[in-house]
Amino acid sequence: MSDLRRLLDAGRPIFGTDGVRGVAGSDLTPELAMAIGRAAGGYLRSGPVVIGRDTRRSGSMLASALQAGLHASGIDTVDVGVMPSGGISYLTESTSATMGAVVSASHNPAGDNGIKLLAARGNKIPETLERELEERLRSGGMSSAVGSSIGFSIEDTEGMAGYIDHLASTSRYSLSGLEVALDCAHGAAYWAAPELFMRLKADVEVVKRLDITPAPLPRGRRGESRRARAPIGSQDVEVSVQLAPNEDAVVLVVQDDEYHWELPDGTTIGARRQARARASEGGRRRPRTVTF
Repeated sequence: MSDLRRLLDAGRPIFGTDGVRGVAGSDLTPELAMAIGRAAGGYLRSGPVVIGRDTRRSGSMLASALQAGLHASGIDTVDVGVMPSGGISYLTESTSATMGAVVSASHNPAGDNGIKLLAARGNKIPETLERELEERLRSGGMSSAVGSSIGFSIEDTEGMAGYIDHLASTSRYSLSGLEVALDCAHGAAYWAAPELFMRLKADVEVVKRLDITPAPLPRGRRGESRRARAPIGSQDVEVSVQLAPNEDAVVLVVQDDEYHWELPDGTTIGARRQARARASEGGRRRPRTVTF
């Protein structure tokens, strides 16, 4: 029995700050993922539920199990595949979806994974609903749909393009002439991030970008974020951007002393340095590393 199942049976919560997380296959098993799908499906009166994931090896296993549980409860799903968590939230809120699900453990080790459920508006479901789902998981006895009532999955191949269009439309600036080194961390933004920066006219140097999804990656690297190195790739870039595996965090390494960054939701991130530190060689300004 997994540790998560023991916690559940002992009456303790398994939904934390970012959903249910644990070591994939031992704590977060496909059986538990299916049970979570059945519990969520039993709560919902209708679908569809948008489901996406990051690039971890266990992602397809857990996403499939979660969908199977929803289908068994009569709820249709929309499978968007590998996508940044922000994209899953956006597609949940901007469509007729009644719920969303992110299969990811963010910056946790590659062997971990998680399931985070989203409300119809794209935000995390309330704690009261998490407790209700846990009670459904404990009680069991959930009925299964039969015949034409069984849910089915629809593959969404246009969602990523729509998400990038949305992000590009929120920017009031062109990045034309700006040299950017972009580290995709083998993560969910491997395609969206380069496309967005190029859409905004930046001169982009991309590293750790997957060519296909899913793709085999070196053990210990999938889904893991790294401590920043400044700068990434070429030493001459003006801005280096390092993304978390599911694009929920970012590290900026900037050459200038003053900068600001505007997020898609309108949040502005800024910093000002009072003095310009120069490297010992050639008077080059030392890049500043800011993590948030």
